[in-house]
Amino acid sequence: MADYNESRSSPMGIYLLRSGLRDGRRDYAVRLRPKRPRSLDTWRSLFLIFSHVRGPKSWFQRMLWQARTRRARSSLTDGTGSMETIALLLASLLFGGMTLYSFGFAAFVFSALPPELSGNVIRQAFPHFYVFVIATSGVAATLLCFLDTIAAVVMGMIAVTTIPARQVLMPAINLASDHGAKKKFKFLHSLSVLITVSQIIGSGYILATFIQE
Repeated sequence: MADYNESRSSPMGIYLLRSGLRDGRRDYAVRLRPKRPRSLDTWRSLFLIFSHVRGPKSWFQRMLWQARTRRARSSLTDGTGSMETIALLLASLLFGGMTLYSFGFAAFVFSALPPELSGNVIRQAFPHFYVFVIATSGVAATLLCFLDTIAAVVMGMIAVTTIPARQVLMPAINLASDHGAKKKFKFLHSLSVLITVSQIIGSGYILATFIQE
């Protein structure tokens, strides 16, 4: 017969179980994992349940979570994985192209060329840039209609706001520059910059919804 002695006075809550056998075998000790107080398990379970019920805390996180859920369901039920990939590539192309043109190409042209020559280069480049934005955002908005309504609306607004910027705002800016109307030129140019920055932010939001999956 074996006699057991338990040590319950360990400072870390570790239980030592010693058994001594009468037939001369060596004694051994088994270290058991400390038992977690039941109260901690209860509070942890309640916290997890409460967090799950509440969901994302901010409106932005909740909007991203809803977009991810809709895209995941549509990909599983409709097989729109390739459509989502194309939309992601178009959104990336739009965001990168607009950022590079606005903060890279235009700044480089004005710094590398004389003022009279750099202005003509920018005038000739802007219509092609706007066509790129309209085509890319338009196709992306069409694809996103089957995946995410919010992203489709944002991308559609980028395409729609680019049309008057190309057809109306840009000629007005050139006309004000030619006639030396500095105040009018400054106002129209600031409006153009505001539209472009808003479009970059919108395309960045769409990319964020994809990345947060």
